[in-house]
Amino acid sequence: MKEITITTTTTVKIPTANEIKATARIPSPIEPERALVVHCFVDGYEFSEAASHAVYECMAEADESLKNTIAGDVVEAYCDENGIQWASIRVVSIAKYNEHFVIEAIVKTI
Repeated sequence: MKEITITTTTTVKIPTANEIKATARIPSPIEPERALVVHCFVDGYEFSEAASHAVYECMAEADESLKNTIAGDVVEAYCDENGIQWASIRVVSIAKYNEHFVIEAIVKTI
């Protein structure tokens, strides 16, 4: 059997820098809002608290959708525990480092 490399080229349209700048000058009907960036840690080390370890195990075994849901619940609990009155929570990223997850979320406050 012989191996070959196939390269394809796709042509796409992209806006020019001037078109992007012109678009940014168009007034937005939605006013900017204040929000917090919240980081939560879920430890999975043997010596970590049992609850955190349980959440870590669930996240480690979950598909992306369920992992995102659990991460949102963790951020919600963090906000509640720290007196942050929130209107909405959006998980931006979930990164896994060694035996813990780092959750980054945008929290719109009331």
